[in-house]
Amino acid sequence: MKLPLAVAVALAVAAPAAPASADTFEGPFIDTMCLASFKGKVETHTRECALQCVQGGFGITLPDGMFLRFDEAGNRLAEEALKASTKEKDLRITVVGDRKDDTLKVKSLKLK
Repeated sequence: MKLPLAVAVALAVAAPAAPASADTFEGPFIDTMCLASFKGKVETHTRECALQCVQGGFGITLPDGMFLRFDEAGNRLAEEALKASTKEKDLRITVVGDRKDDTLKVKSLKLK
């Protein structure tokens, strides 16, 4: 049985959208307070400094130079990862999350 076009369109609009899959991002990791100071030399930023600047939040620098800020949950995960790490500088991270403009809704992250 064929549905009238108006009914088919209404059903398609009312149907829930399939959940979007999260993207994976890899790159240098830095706190937002030190971002401008370390532009172009993020690899020299230290773990100790990042832990001192935790209140500003964190993010990842993409290969094209764009910086994506973490959401609140991502900031908590990043702080935990920093505290557990023994790596002193050249902090790199792999993040899985949903990007909206310049912010990442972080689902998981791993400090390398």
